[in-house]
Amino acid sequence: MDVIRKLKAEYKASNPAWVIGLKLMDNGLFKALVEYPIASTSHESGVRLKKEMVDVTEDWIIKEYGGDMPNYVQVVRDRRRLEGNFFPIPAHLQDRQILVESKIRGVRYVPERSIDTVDRKALNEERATVLKEADSTVASLKTTQESRDLVRGNALREHKSRGKPVLRKKIGGYFVVDYGTGHKNIRKPEDELIEILGKTFVDEVKLCRNKMCNVPVGDSRESTLHLHPKLVVEGAPIIHYRQSANELLCVHKSLASVLHNLGWIREAAYLATEGRKISGRGCGIELAHCRDVTQEQLPKWVKAKRQASYFNWETDLQGYDFFVGVLLATDGSNSHAVSIHGGYIYDANEERGIPLCKEGLDYCTCTSTDTTSEFESFTAGWIFCYEGKDDMKRKIMSGERGKTGEQIE
Repeated sequence: MDVIRKLKAEYKASNPAWVIGLKLMDNGLFKALVEYPIASTSHESGVRLKKEMVDVTEDWIIKEYGGDMPNYVQVVRDRRRLEGNFFPIPAHLQDRQILVESKIRGVRYVPERSIDTVDRKALNEERATVLKEADSTVASLKTTQESRDLVRGNALREHKSRGKPVLRKKIGGYFVVDYGTGHKNIRKPEDELIEILGKTFVDEVKLCRNKMCNVPVGDSRESTLHLHPKLVVEGAPIIHYRQSANELLCVHKSLASVLHNLGWIREAAYLATEGRKISGRGCGIELAHCRDVTQEQLPKWVKAKRQASYFNWETDLQGYDFFVGVLLATDGSNSHAVSIHGGYIYDANEERGIPLCKEGLDYCTCTSTDTTSEFESFTAGWIFCYEGKDDMKRKIMSGERGKTGEQIE
């Protein structure tokens, strides 16, 4: 997958950052140290600043700083020889911005609407007419200047009491993007969002009208689990339904793999197939569709409960529960979903289940271009559970019956 396709798959778009330092690398290329706001973790408040290194050219440095500091490039070169650190940008020049690729968390469409504003042109014309009539009246009476001012003042007060003329303006619809930075009113043109997120999702956002819609979940990537030996466990469950490159089926396929291993083999196949009909329409819609299909196919005694806002994956799942949810990473990404059952994470990008632990969830948030991401929380999800005491039903939900590899009737 080339770089452009990687960016599209991870739902990134340009976001402004402030340059705070420059450095000449050993390979002769320049790097800029930039800083931009991102959403705080659940343990912090407000927003926090993230620092990142981006490539810049010598021409860009000269263009941005040459007028204020003609010898700046040479100064940066000398600093590398002396200290090897980033050369700080002077405070009065830290208003220079550069675009970095940031992950989109959600999109909202503000529909076309009409607003009433004061018609300034009509108001001024009316005021001029009132004063002209007042001056005409005063001139015919041949009164003093004080009387003329009084007449004009009374005329203006009477005009003001009538109310101001109204002009109705139409404002066209537009899209705003949430980068998880705390600044949610960043506008993006429709054609750029279609290029990044796909027309299906953008059309769905339009129908939501003023509601922030989370990006579609998918994040298909090649497995790098072999680089994490602690997460490779003998006897881990098989992921029977994997998503191919560029597919957006992680919700349905990860849960379908859980159902297959529980013994609901036909139901799993049906769920995986149905997921294609809803792919790319936003995680909220995909999760709701996955829940509806699952409840329709499974016995009525399997209940679905919405994940609570304070959901804790370590304590809130019982031995008879299985779960599907959307991951939120510390870098703001929420474009991938996994399922959980029996102490394992079911990731549709993998061949085998991953032990349920913080390191495993961290790994699932990583992408093909970002391997340092960490798990923050689940943004949304559904828990499927059995609340009765029937031993046979408990065996089914625990996966004991599914080990036979036979369909549960």
